[in-house]
Amino acid sequence: MSIAALRLIHCRRLTSAGPPGVNKVFQWKALRKVAKVTGAALIGGCVFITYEMVALDKAVTIDTSAILQEKYKSYIYLRTTASAEKENLIADFTHKTQRELHKAARRFLELSSRLFLQSLDEHFSHVDAHPYEVALWVLLKRTQSANKDVRLQAVQELAANHHWQDYQYQTAAQVIDQRTAVGLARTPQVDLRFFRHPPPLPALEDGLSAEDDLRQLLASLPLSEVDKCVQYFTSLALRESNQSMAAQRGGLWCFGGNGLPYAQSLTSVPSEKVETFCLQALVQHSKVQSHCDLIVSNGGLPLLQRLYQLRRESLKIQRNIVRIIGNLALNEGVHQAIYQSGWLPVLAEMMQSPHIMQASHAARALANLDRETVTE
Repeated sequence: MSIAALRLIHCRRLTSAGPPGVNKVFQWKALRKVAKVTGAALIGGCVFITYEMVALDKAVTIDTSAILQEKYKSYIYLRTTASAEKENLIADFTHKTQRELHKAARRFLELSSRLFLQSLDEHFSHVDAHPYEVALWVLLKRTQSANKDVRLQAVQELAANHHWQDYQYQTAAQVIDQRTAVGLARTPQVDLRFFRHPPPLPALEDGLSAEDDLRQLLASLPLSEVDKCVQYFTSLALRESNQSMAAQRGGLWCFGGNGLPYAQSLTSVPSEKVETFCLQALVQHSKVQSHCDLIVSNGGLPLLQRLYQLRRESLKIQRNIVRIIGNLALNEGVHQAIYQSGWLPVLAEMMQSPHIMQASHAARALANLDRETVTE
C-alpha cells in the first residue's frame, strides 16, 4: 500500500509540474464540456416535462361543448355574433367602395364629354348604375353618338363581349336601336342574346293554314305591272294551289263527303311543293317596288315568319323566304316593319349557319338593311 501511494504522489507531482497557462486551458475545456452536457440535459428535461403536462391536461379536461350548445338554445340572443358583425362590416365596406368607384366613373364620363366636346346626357350622368355596368352603359351611350366612327367602334366593342351575364345582354337588347341592331347582326359570331325574341305570331283563322294565307297573299298582288316571267310563276303557283285544294275537298272521287283516302293520295299535291311554288312567285313579286308595300301591308312579314318556323328542315324554303326579305330590304320604307316583325335575330342566326348558301342570303338581306356602312 505504501508503495502504491508513493507512486501516485510521484505521478501527481509529475503531471502538476509544468507551465501554469497549460493547466488553465485544460480546466476551461473541461468546464465547457460539462456545461454542454448539463444544458442539453436541462433543456430536454424541461421540454419533456412540458409535453407531459400538456398531454395530461388534455386527457383530464372534459369537453362541455355539447352542454353549452343545449344551454344556448334556451336563451334568446338579441345582439349579433362577432362573425355576423364582421360580415356586416365587410358588406358596408364593399358598398362604400362600389359607390366611390361609381362616382369616379361618373367623373370620368363628365371629363371625357368635355374633352371630346360632346354633350353628356343628364339622366345618364346621374343614373344609379352598378360599377360593373358602367362599361355596358358607356358603350350603349357611344352607339348614339353623332360621330359615325365612334358609333361603328362602339358596335364592334359591343359585339366583342361574350362573357356578360344574361341580364346584361337583355338590357342591351332593350336599349339598342335599329341601326345598332343591324350592325351587331352583321358582325361575325355575334352573341344572339343581343337581340330580342320575335313577337308572337297572330293566330290563324279557323280552317285556314299557312298555305292558304300564302295563296291569298299571292292572289292579292296585281299582274298588270309585271313581266311575263312573274306572271308565269304566279299562275303556276296558283294552279298548283288550286289542285291541292281540289284534292283536299274530294274531287271526282267524292260521294257525299270527303274524297276516298286512296284516290286522294294519288291526286294530292304535297304542301311543301305548293309552298315552294308560291314562294318562288313571291320572290319575283318582291323585285317590284310597288309590290313590296302590298306584301308588307297584307301581312306578308308575319306569314313568312310562320312559314320559316314551320319549315326549318327545308333549306330550299328557307332560302326563298330570306331572298324575299332581302328584296324587300332594298326599299328603305319597309325597314322598320322588318325590324319590328323580328327578322333581325333570324337573319343573325342564319348568318352563322354552316350552309354557305343560307349564310350568303342572310348576309345579303342584312347588307340591304344596313344604311350605316352600305351605300347605294
